[in-house]
Amino acid sequence: MALLNKDSKEALFWAFEYYYSGYPSETTNYIIQIYYDYYYVLNPTFEKYMFIQLKKVTLENENEELALFIKLIIDNLIFRPYTLDTFMLRNMGLQFEINFDEIEEVNKEIISSLMEQENYVYLSTLLMQCEKYRDVKELEELHSEIIDKMGSHIKINKNVKMKETNALIGNCYKEEFILKRTIILAKIINYYSIKENQKMNRSVYIENDIEKQKEELCKYKTQYPAKLKEDTKYATNKNEFIGIFQLERFKEENKTYRDNYLKNWEYYAYDTPYWMNRFALYEGNKDEEQKRIIYEDEEKENEFYEDMDYFPDESSKETQEKSIGKIEKVSNLNEFYCKYGGRNVIKIEEEEIVDLDLIVVY
Repeated sequence: MALLNKDSKEALFWAFEYYYSGYPSETTNYIIQIYYDYYYVLNPTFEKYMFIQLKKVTLENENEELALFIKLIIDNLIFRPYTLDTFMLRNMGLQFEINFDEIEEVNKEIISSLMEQENYVYLSTLLMQCEKYRDVKELEELHSEIIDKMGSHIKINKNVKMKETNALIGNCYKEEFILKRTIILAKIINYYSIKENQKMNRSVYIENDIEKQKEELCKYKTQYPAKLKEDTKYATNKNEFIGIFQLERFKEENKTYRDNYLKNWEYYAYDTPYWMNRFALYEGNKDEEQKRIIYEDEEKENEFYEDMDYFPDESSKETQEKSIGKIEKVSNLNEFYCKYGGRNVIKIEEEEIVDLDLIVVY
């Protein structure tokens, strides 16, 4: 949400809260997913730049270089125009019901017909749900068919587009099929936007001053746990639209999340890589039956709490509310679509949007 609101400081804050909790690869995957969900359609040339930068990351210094990569990408996305087209169609495609028994095979004729009708909702549903598109070769074939169809309306260098895209989906940084299908969906919508004479954003990029960026990153390294109380800069429930997403706290089994956080935070924090390493230093292990952390001896346990000095139930009300404040479902998906979809290429009717359940974050 911070990216869509063009709030650079908040976007970087949340990205690195996740990153420095021990999830560097996951954060990278998510940033790439965001690019295809929101930015690719109007910024297709940024794709090549982004992956050139990613290739510069070395195994020897992966943790620091990935952090620099993420900051560079956020700094570049923050000033770019975006659309909700891919994001909305991807989620509609994942959620809408379709009876595949009526379709023996999703073939070239069906794809061509949907393109002629400009029925991108149904096309996205086939792409996201049809089992055959788990196969990279089938995705490549679909992309080829789309280019052939769009090639009668716009100029596309098929050989170049196929080579570039095949390399991406064949060696995708994120292994799950969702991103691979999202790449194809984003390209389909981009071709359509060119056909509709949408103006593409200029190929202008912010470059990293490496040493300066390293200094900048120090601000986003959360110094657990001593500074956690003062570093809680943004509330998790700040944005009115956060309730449209399928959050863990909405699940029935997590209704006691406030008590869990205040009274038994150690057990629930344990699986986070950062905290798992911390507990290991003090010989603390997770006991699933008792739902608590068990230490090898009492002295180690005392050392842990003395060194960490972190007691959520003793933190200020303001800090508690920023971390675990109630998230109300005060806005709906259609309101989100209307507020942020000003540059959308494909018109989605309100009745189609209201059929969507809460958005699942991938």
